[in-house]
Amino acid sequence: MIFARQAGTSLVLVMLTLSLHCAGMGAVIAWARNTLASDVYRLGPFRPAVLMVRFITAFIVLHILEILLWAGFYRWLCFPSGKLPFTSRQAVMPRWAMAMSFSRKRGGR
Repeated sequence: MIFARQAGTSLVLVMLTLSLHCAGMGAVIAWARNTLASDVYRLGPFRPAVLMVRFITAFIVLHILEILLWAGFYRWLCFPSGKLPFTSRQAVMPRWAMAMSFSRKRGGR
């Protein structure tokens, strides 16, 4: 039962990622065709560099959206109640390390 749930969730996540990637790439291709269609013969030395920066920026945004999708799924599946694990110093550090740092602050060794 657990395997079926994990496999189903993985399948949904991969399908959403592929759909987002295909839609994003389609949007970038459509934008590139519209941008380059009228001025393909007037490309100088500066315009291709600007286009490459815009394309790379679009790809970075697309990948950030995919990362947010995966992070959202991780948050939804691993912490469904909304309670995040403790990340405070007291929860992470062992007691002896806190005692040593406290004694150093007071001038001890």
